[in-house]
Parts: sequence; structure tokens; C-alpha cells
Amino acid sequence: MCEASQLALWNGSPGLDWAVIGTGTGRRVQRICPESLLCTFEGGDRWEPPPVLRQLVQAGDLVFTQSGDAMIRIQRARFQQGATQLFCTTVEGCGPPKPTKNGAALIPAFQSQSATKLFLTGEAVSAYFYKLDAQLTLYDLVRVPREVSAADLRTAWRLRLLELVSNDSAFAERRRLERAFNILAHVDLRRCYDAMLADEDAPPLFPYGGYGSILVEGKLSADETTVFANRILTYRPEVETRNLSVPLRTCEFLEEHVICRDTRKKIEVWLDRAVLAGVPWNLTWNQSKLWLKSRLAIEATFVRTRRHRRGTSDVQTWLTALPSRTQVCLTGDLSEDVAQANSIHKLSGSHVDVLEHVRGIIDRQPVEHTQIQQWLDDFGASARLLPQHASWKPSYEAHYFEELRKRSLTWHLLRDEYLFVLTHVSEIPQLGHATYIFAKPASFEAFTDRYAKASREDIRCNRANVATELGFIGRVVRGTNRQHWLENVLKLSGSASGRL
Repeated sequence: MCEASQLALWNGSPGLDWAVIGTGTGRRVQRICPESLLCTFEGGDRWEPPPVLRQLVQAGDLVFTQSGDAMIRIQRARFQQGATQLFCTTVEGCGPPKPTKNGAALIPAFQSQSATKLFLTGEAVSAYFYKLDAQLTLYDLVRVPREVSAADLRTAWRLRLLELVSNDSAFAERRRLERAFNILAHVDLRRCYDAMLADEDAPPLFPYGGYGSILVEGKLSADETTVFANRILTYRPEVETRNLSVPLRTCEFLEEHVICRDTRKKIEVWLDRAVLAGVPWNLTWNQSKLWLKSRLAIEATFVRTRRHRRGTSDVQTWLTALPSRTQVCLTGDLSEDVAQANSIHKLSGSHVDVLEHVRGIIDRQPVEHTQIQQWLDDFGASARLLPQHASWKPSYEAHYFEELRKRSLTWHLLRDEYLFVLTHVSEIPQLGHATYIFAKPASFEAFTDRYAKASREDIRCNRANVATELGFIGRVVRGTNRQHWLENVLKLSGSASGRL
């Protein structure tokens, strides 16, 4: 993990002398190599401590590990019963705060490989993430008023960061500034922090989910099954950098933010007006976004977050972009794209009756695109409204549709699919769906009649011999490489021997 990525959410407190205890029989450290920091136990075995412990382990300490090193404890040679304890472990997300009988809050930290439960006190989380300065609020650190907008917050952070860099300020000060910004730039965390400013007993949220390595000070329960941590010394989240290409039509447009979510990949990015300069969106874009073709090229550093699927108890792992580590570039002519999307949206509303009539027919049988075009012409709706718009969905990718349309002799609409006559190809231009390829039928009418009565699952399983009757050749699953998808489709369909 590079040093730059450690700016966002954590810091450390070096030089602390903590008493640490573990259960069972420990192994005593005989000596430490100053060059490699490897520990040698009595008996000659060697051990490489995690980075957060390398400056803390001393000769004479007893080292305790549990469940495949999922939790590590160290007991000083002069350990006294009742002293504070140190625990180093990897957590897989943190839950919401839970109130206790005395009114304090406990935040559960989940571990799949440790039998010992870990709970963080609300005060520990609050002190580490939300109270970065004893005298100043997070708003004071960024130098903005509390009612600041999301865009103005980002602008103020950028200016303050430039000031610190130009003054050659300490790394710790720049890191503290970025951590403050990442909390205030997240809608839920900012709401939580505002509540804490109004009421010091308000429970804090663990920022951005809590996947990573953590070093805490706390106490072990009497039965030695639970750790209650009253101080966080170091937290290092799991981070990864990704490059995304996000269609604007899949985004949600709010007053101050654009939310980009990919429910298939479990990725979420929040963008404000400062990072999306040149995209003058408003709430009405949510109505016409279905027809937008422009995309956002996003490069961001993501942290893992733990959340429940809406309305269920199922836990999912999402990747959430850090606001301070997000860069965006718009691709395509946005002004023309928005104008065309608005035009199609208005035409769709004006001619909703004919579109519903078309959908009713293609739900039962395939209809050639020229027939649908004729219907649109008869109703005066063909200025920008095209046959494919009758069944087009926000999640459809125009690329897959256009590559097959321009190579086909003709094409039909059926339910949510497009049937292209190369030899014969069935396409749902949506990620997660495969392209189905069939041999050229002796009678296209007989083929479409049989195909309309079958499902894709029937074809895959060859139920009632339907795949054989339809001349099913195979399916091409979409991956990240669009060129490979097209090459494989053309090879299986026998179109120009696979040439593009």
C-alpha cells in the first residue's frame, strides 16, 4: 500500500509503550534484528510482525496469536493484571453503533477468522476520526462554514491543500486536512458529525465501512471472548484504485450530487459540482437520462464498505470512492446529447399510446424494425424516435446494439430482445446477458414462432429439444473487452469469417 493512499482515513501514534495480553501460552521474543525487524523466539523460530507492530515489539515480550494470526496480542515482560491491553487484527467491516445500558455506544467490528469478538467504543471512534484537533472542528480545519455546499467544500479543500503544499507543511497536517474533507464530503458522515456537534453523546459512525487492519487499546472480558477497545491507535483501510467508464444514464441526479452506482460490481461514487465542472445537471435529468449516451471516465481510490441489501438481512460488500481521490473526465458532446435526450423523452411522452401498442405486440411475437418504423411514421413520431426505443432500457449499452445492427440484413424486436439476421443472433444489449447465435433457418417465420414461445433458459437446457429445433450454435458472454466479444460473435455466426 503506497504512502499516498494512507492520507485519507488514518494516522498512527508511534513510540507508545502498551501492555498487551493474550490467552493461552505465548512465545517469548528473544531478540529483534534491527535491520529487518524480524523477531526471533526462544527456540529459534522467526516471526515477521505486521507493520503496525514492528515498532512496538520488544525483546522479552510474549506474543500470542489466535486463529491463524487473525488476532495478535503481546504481553510485556513487566505486565501487571488490569493494565490496558493492545490488540492487532484485521476487520471485515463495522456495524452501526449499538447503545449500552449506561448510554454509551458500542460499534461491532466483524472478523471471520477470530473467535474473539471486537467492539469499539463510540468515544474511541469519535476521538480517532472526528476530533482531529482539540480546539478546531472539521469545518475549521477546511476553513468553511457549516452550511457550505458540497462544491464549495471541495474548492476550499483544494485551496487549503495548495496552501499547505506551498508552505511545505508537515505530512501529518495535510493528512489531517484530507481526512476532515473525506468525512464532510460524505453525506451520511457529515450528517452524523453535525449531530455530534449538536449533542456530544450522539453515536458516531465508523467512516467508510471499516474493512482493514486496526490496532486498538482496550480490555478483555472476564471470559476472554470479547475485546472492548476504548482507543484506536492505527487504522489502515483496504484500498484499491480503479478506472471506470460510467454511462450518465445510469446515474442518479440530486441537488448537490450525482450518484454513480453499479449494482452488479457493487461500486458507488458520489460526485459534486466542483468535480463535475462542465456538467450543469438538474433534477429533471432523471426523467430523460434513459436516452443519454455520454459517459464519465472516473479514476478513484475505493475503500470496502459493509452494508445490508435493502429490505433484507443479507450483507454485501461494496466499493465506495474516497472524495479526495476521485477524478472525472466527461466523454462525448454533452450539450447535443442532452438536447437529443430531451427531444426523445418528449416524443415518447407525446406518442406513449403507439409505443405501448408496439410493446404489447412484441411481447407476444417478433416484429421487424421496418414495420415499427412505418407505425412511427404514420403517427408523426419518427423525427428522433427510432424502433429500438420501443423496448430500450436504461441499462442497455448502445455499443452492442449498433455493432450488430450495422452488420445485419434486418432485425426484429421481441420482448426485451433484438433479433439480428446475420445468420441469426439474439441480443439483449445489457451487461450480464449473453449473445445467442443460431444457424440460418429454412423458414424465418417458423423460427420466430418457435423462438417466441421459448425462454433463454429453455434454450440453454435444450428443454423439449427446443435448442436443436432452433439450430442453436452457442452463446457469447460479454466481458470487459468489447472487441473480443464482437470477434467471437462474428466467428460463431460465420459472418465474414469473423472479420470486423
